[in-house]
Amino acid sequence: MMHLRIFIGTIMSNMEAWRAYPDIIDVPVKMNQPNEQIAIHTGPFELSQNNKTVGLEGTISFGWFPHIGVKLSGKVISGNPLMWDDRAAKVQLVVNSLIVGNAYLTHISHGDEIELEGNLIDSVVLGDKSITVSKIHFGILNLRYFYGEPVKRVNGTKVQTSRSRLTFENGNFVINLDKIEEFDSKHRTLTIAGGYLILYGGTIESKKGTIAFSDLHELLISFSHFLTFLNGRRCCPVILKGMHNDEVIWTDYSGYICEQFKSVPTWPCHMRVEGLGELWSKWSEIAKDELDFDFLKTAVHWYAEANSNAALVEGSLILAQTALELIYNWLVVEQKGILMGPDATNISAANKIRVLLNQLDANFEIPSSLQHLTAYKNSVTEILDGPECFVRIRNAIVHANEDKRKTLAKIPNMARYEALQLGIWYIELSMLKILGFEGSYSNRCKGGGWAGEHEEPVPWRAKLVS
Repeated sequence: MMHLRIFIGTIMSNMEAWRAYPDIIDVPVKMNQPNEQIAIHTGPFELSQNNKTVGLEGTISFGWFPHIGVKLSGKVISGNPLMWDDRAAKVQLVVNSLIVGNAYLTHISHGDEIELEGNLIDSVVLGDKSITVSKIHFGILNLRYFYGEPVKRVNGTKVQTSRSRLTFENGNFVINLDKIEEFDSKHRTLTIAGGYLILYGGTIESKKGTIAFSDLHELLISFSHFLTFLNGRRCCPVILKGMHNDEVIWTDYSGYICEQFKSVPTWPCHMRVEGLGELWSKWSEIAKDELDFDFLKTAVHWYAEANSNAALVEGSLILAQTALELIYNWLVVEQKGILMGPDATNISAANKIRVLLNQLDANFEIPSSLQHLTAYKNSVTEILDGPECFVRIRNAIVHANEDKRKTLAKIPNMARYEALQLGIWYIELSMLKILGFEGSYSNRCKGGGWAGEHEEPVPWRAKLVS
């Protein structure tokens, strides 16, 4: 009887825990497969230019190639596009008497019927965006796996739980993200097919009450860059639905910047999310200043480009060095004033990186797992450490005179690749220091063959613990 009471007590305790879990956030539009076209409107709509209107019957849809955005296609049922003053100029798309956005026509076919095709540009909103809303519901494209906090889905008497929730909060807004329930299988499909797939659902709520459409632009840009730093590659919110009392008031179909899926190494731990919320809070504080926000955006831009190997290894090394120069100037010179005037600019690139690493309590030596880069360093007597080795390879690419080209030809391809990883590691540590991160991270330069083996505390935290 005692064992039965304990068993029943355990069940009741678990039920209470389930009740405390928040409900999972669904995606605004479910995609069954990558790059699936999303229908927005089927039926009549209008195109207008200088008060000359053409009525059409057709479709408006959200597509992915050759770029993310909204496309229209339809047959003319009233008016004549030939009467427009300039058929190459933009036209206004109107649905249900509301302006959705501007478009450029890409094709006009003449025959018994006139058919038009076009692409929407800039902001694309279906519904009345002048109405304030209580919540924004959206999807996130191509975001990597995170082992989040628990959520639940209740279906009748059945309760399903998962570790999906990421919460990001600043002074004005609370943003919650949840992985889709089929994340693993959908992510595998995306890995094979490439392109785009909504992998997270999210909500935005204001701490000050309702949300105006005009409040969202800067927040979305900032959050997209922040997610890019977490993801190692550009990702962004899409299909934002302004909700009030569970009713969709408007839907923003604007095509924000996102890259096609590509698996890249990233710094967040595989099974931990501690510190990510605080990271967003610090990011938001820095972003209040326009110039500092520009620094964050630009640093993450160069980081993502280098991490995506956008210009192959050689070009990406240059991009990584560009990011490190920017971070050095912002952190060491502008924020901390450690070096000023000619002293700040006249030191070598390798010494700039050393000064930067000194602020991170990071070692100058090349990590032992970078065996090819270590072998190259040991073969050249004048190379002292990791920063010197990184800069020497970068200089051989940039200063492409005969001697430098001969130097570059002697550097093995794997040593170049490892130099790139070393430079990106410096960028990741620098950004984490700037954002006040105190947790563990995934060290791309540390050996390890299984998830979690290359995770360790950031060096400034490790120093305090030791």
